[in-house]
Amino acid sequence: MRDSPGDILLVEDDEDHAELIRRSFEASGSAPQIDVVRTLAAARARLAEWPPDLVITDLRLPDGSGAELIAVDREQARYPVVVMTSFGDQHVAVEAMRSGALDYVIKSGTTFQEMPRIAERAYGLWRHIVERRRAEAGLRESERHFRSLIENALDLILVVEPDGRMRYASPSSRRVLGWEAEGLIGRDGRELVHPDDLEAAVRMFTAASQAVGTPNFGVLRLRGEDGLWRDVEVIGQATTDGAVVVNARDISERLRAEEARRALEAQLRQSQRLETLGTLAGGIAHDFNNILQAILGCTELARGRLAGDDAARRYLDRTLEVGRRATDLVRQILQFSRQGEQRLAPVALRPLLEEVARLLRATLPKSIELRTQVDAEIVVTADTSQLHQVLMNLATNAAQALGERTGVLELKLERQSALAADEARPDLLAGAPHAVITVSDDGPGIPEEIRERVFEPFFTTKAPGQGTGLGLSVAHGIVRSHGGSLRLLSGPGGTTFRIYLPVPVATATLAASAAGAPTATATRGHALLVDDDPNVAFATAGLLEQLGLRVTTCHGGVDALELFGRQPEAFDLAIVDEAMPRMTGSQLRSELRRLRPRLPIIVVSGHGLPAGALFDDAEDVRYLAKPFGAVELAEAVRLSLSSAAAAAAGPAGSPGSGHSPGA
Repeated sequence: MRDSPGDILLVEDDEDHAELIRRSFEASGSAPQIDVVRTLAAARARLAEWPPDLVITDLRLPDGSGAELIAVDREQARYPVVVMTSFGDQHVAVEAMRSGALDYVIKSGTTFQEMPRIAERAYGLWRHIVERRRAEAGLRESERHFRSLIENALDLILVVEPDGRMRYASPSSRRVLGWEAEGLIGRDGRELVHPDDLEAAVRMFTAASQAVGTPNFGVLRLRGEDGLWRDVEVIGQATTDGAVVVNARDISERLRAEEARRALEAQLRQSQRLETLGTLAGGIAHDFNNILQAILGCTELARGRLAGDDAARRYLDRTLEVGRRATDLVRQILQFSRQGEQRLAPVALRPLLEEVARLLRATLPKSIELRTQVDAEIVVTADTSQLHQVLMNLATNAAQALGERTGVLELKLERQSALAADEARPDLLAGAPHAVITVSDDGPGIPEEIRERVFEPFFTTKAPGQGTGLGLSVAHGIVRSHGGSLRLLSGPGGTTFRIYLPVPVATATLAASAAGAPTATATRGHALLVDDDPNVAFATAGLLEQLGLRVTTCHGGVDALELFGRQPEAFDLAIVDEAMPRMTGSQLRSELRRLRPRLPIIVVSGHGLPAGALFDDAEDVRYLAKPFGAVELAEAVRLSLSSAAAAAAGPAGSPGSGHSPGA
């Protein structure tokens, strides 16, 4: 609040008097905003829409008395009032003061000049009145709030006399201990304390009594009205009259929760150990895959230079066989460590659903009818074992939801070329076709209050020992790692889980690759090969040259970018390793595409492939997981170069697409 009024309403029908008052304020330098009205009616209208900092009013107005502007109840007044009166009307002014005016003046040239000081004094008094009002209102609210806190506190509040008898007990004594508050007043508090805790209770009470204002803490067992003991956390603090205020909180549930938390922490520590193992396995796998890539690549190159009847081919064939077994072993280690390594391959969903249905029919009770509906033959790129795990988990949950009641469990597969408006979300590829797998039951449904928590790790509604709470969170993570989405729909009529998986555009090509690898064919062009491992680069360059490509090799992303920047049109293809120091393959890919927007790129990785890596990329980026063979590399090169050639031969051409391979 300001020290002087900023907005003043002047109610004065004499223009000369009003002008003198205005000039006195101007001369004082305070320069408030002064609004002048001449009648009581005009003043009331203005006050209804604009409460000023101060009202200065003449008592005698053409249509009434200025005293009518004074609030009937001073405590309800919204603004202060100073009254002006002519000589001889002092008794009227005194009555106005009694009614609530803060000051009065007798009109004269002197009082008009003194009006700024009079206004400032009245405004200062008004500020004190307002502050007092606020303080009193705050005190009343504080008292009400404190009373409400005491009366509605969840904790038990006791006031204990020096002799141990309870002077006061809050209403929460019924909730905490089962005792009515009136039944505790006058009783000895020691009667409620467990015998084994009595000595500690007396010691705490004595310490609190000897140090007024200093809280003392402890944990005791108090007997409830039902005879059972409650674990309570107690805070005791002495008052100046010798009594001790005791705040007791039931912590029985908290102690049980802490015990559960300790068990969970042990479980998490185990998970962290497995995660550490997974991280270690991931690093080892990357190094092993690089080693295997070099071994298998060089072996294939050597084998290709031997005649068909050369005896050495048998030894090289055995080397390739052992190398592939080593590759499988690395993948198994990653799966064991849950590193997220996926063995992505084309997966036909119909046989997968049929296999899950066969397993379910052997275990479901006869009261549950299993229905399957497959509308299309759909192939996705996925890890078969992980998808199998997701479907079995969802179906098992559905069967458990039905329990022993009669019901229907349905597995459904359909293809959606474009998602409906209520299904299209950022976690799915916009405009891309999707396979939709539905697992549904007509059971009681999932209560609304827990639907948002079903995918949380360790959340379960099952009895202790009957579930870990990890099933749905793991299923959700697996689906997300495949570039898909897992949705839940539930209500009184049952529960439905929908799995959305993107369908590769080139499904036929992927299926053919899974059925039988095509023979490497010769091609032409200039390839930029980037890999920080010289042995891998050596073997990969040999495989590319065997295909007919001219190869320029770099052992780092920075060097490769510098070379490419000098002659971006000189290359038809780039093959880049993902895990490289200083600049990753993804970073290099972005920089190369900045210089040549349509440059075909193949990204290779010893850590496995990212989600969706085997899907056709709209920007002609393809992926290979180490170790790869000559046939896999040849197919990736063929697809990359043919896609680039098709783009270059388009009707309008593609800006920055470069020249055709082999030009």
